[in-house]
Amino acid sequence: MPITPIIVIAGIVLLVAVVLMAREVSKTRRENEAMKAEAARAKSAKAEAAPKKAVPKAPDVPSTVEEDDEDVTKVGATPKRPLPTLSSADGEEEKVASESRAVVVYEENADADEPTGPVDLILVSASGQTDCGLKRRKNEDSLLISRQHSLFVVADGMGGYGGGDIASKLAVETIQKSFDRADFHFDVARRDVPKKALELSSAIESANAVVFGEANRNSELHGMGTTVIGARFSERKQRVFIAHVGDSRCYRWRRGNLRLLTVDHTLAARGVEGPMAAHIRRAVGIAPQVKVDILVDKPLPGDIYLLCSDGLTKMVDDTVIEGIVTENAKDLDRTISELITRANAAGGKDNTTVVLIGVNEGPRAQVGAPSSASASA
Repeated sequence: MPITPIIVIAGIVLLVAVVLMAREVSKTRRENEAMKAEAARAKSAKAEAAPKKAVPKAPDVPSTVEEDDEDVTKVGATPKRPLPTLSSADGEEEKVASESRAVVVYEENADADEPTGPVDLILVSASGQTDCGLKRRKNEDSLLISRQHSLFVVADGMGGYGGGDIASKLAVETIQKSFDRADFHFDVARRDVPKKALELSSAIESANAVVFGEANRNSELHGMGTTVIGARFSERKQRVFIAHVGDSRCYRWRRGNLRLLTVDHTLAARGVEGPMAAHIRRAVGIAPQVKVDILVDKPLPGDIYLLCSDGLTKMVDDTVIEGIVTENAKDLDRTISELITRANAAGGKDNTTVVLIGVNEGPRAQVGAPSSASASA
C-alpha cells in the first residue's frame, strides 16, 4: 500500500480519538458539577432541618439622652436621694427631716396685720392647664383649682424610676382633703405666722407624710417625691399666702412687670455651679418631714399671679413670659395657651403646668355695699 493513504488513515484515527477524548472529559466535568450541586443541596436541606439556635438578646442599656429619661428632676447628687448636710453657714436648713418649722417672708405692705372685714376687698378668678410636652412619655404634673377655698396648687412629680405622677397626684389630693375637712395640725401658739398661712403649710406637710408613707409601703415607688407651689387668697383681708417646696415657682405680674416671688430650692440658688446646679434641695415626700417656705403678699386689683412647674421656666425666659402675660392679660385662658405653646416651641423637654389667678376689685370697691356671695375669710 502506498505511504500516502496510510498517513491519511492514521490522521483520521487520531482525529477520532481526540474527539472521543474531548467528549469524555466534558462528560466527566458535567458529572462532577452535578455531584457538587447535589451535595450543596443536601447540606442546605440538612441545615434547614436542624433546630436553630436562639440569638441572644442584647441587654437593655439605660438611655443617656435627657429627653428619654423618666424624669430629670433630681434631689441632691442622685435621683431620689436627699442632699446631705451642707457645710455652709445655714446648712442646718438642709437637714430636711430635722425641722418642719415654716419660714415666712412678707412682701411690701403685707406685714401689717389688718382686721378681716365683712366684705371682700378683692375677687379672684383662675384658670389652669397642664401639658405633657414633646419629650415625656407621661405627664407627672398635677394641679388644683379650688374656688371654694380660693386655693391654687401646682405639683411637679419627680419619680426617677417611676411614681412621679403618683406623688404629685397624692400631694394635691391630700391638700384638697385637708381644706375640705379643715384638718390642720400646727402650733396654735405661733403668733409670727398668719393662721391661713399655717393652714396651707400644714396641708403641705400632710401631703409630705402621705407621699413618704406610700413610697415606703411600695418598693416600686421608693424615693418618689414632688415639688409643690400653692397660693391661698383671703379676699376679705386682701392677702395671698404662698407656700412652696422645690423649684416650682410663683410670679406676680403687676402693671406690665413680672416679678418672681419664690426662691427655688435648688443647689444653684445656693451658689453651686455645673451639672448639679439644677438638682433640688427640698421636695415633698422624700423624708419624714419637710420645711415649707411661706410668703405673704398684698394683691392689688389688676394683678395676675402665675404658678408653674419648671417645664415652663426652663424653656421660656422670664422676659418672654412677661411679654406674653402683658399682651394677653385680659384673657387668662389665652395667656396660658400662649405660654405652653411657647414652651413646646422651645423644645418641650418637660411637662408644663400653668395656673393663672387674676385679681379684681371687690364689691365694696365697685358698689360700696356688702357682697351677698363673698368667699369665706
